[in-house]
Amino acid sequence: MTTELKAVNNVSVLRTAAHVADDALEFLRSGRDIIVWMTALNSAIRLDIEHGRGLNVEALTSLAQYIGEDWGNHLENEIGRMQEQLEGKHPTL
Repeated sequence: MTTELKAVNNVSVLRTAAHVADDALEFLRSGRDIIVWMTALNSAIRLDIEHGRGLNVEALTSLAQYIGEDWGNHLENEIGRMQEQLEGKHPTL
């Protein structure tokens, strides 16, 4: 492999790693938002049980389950995509 080709490959690897790092930071920021939402939702459930006779518990817990499952699926997909990018199996967008 020529020196020029090695340099191009190294730049490509660095760009991929930087792109994955940027994606990971954005993903962590989104995760922080989800945690804030889930904390607020859990507080709403607790308050509904304490003060609202649990009239909204079913809807609130369904929402919590939906958010948790949706975020879990998104997390799995993003982990796989980032891993593939780092391994050179998935193009960097």
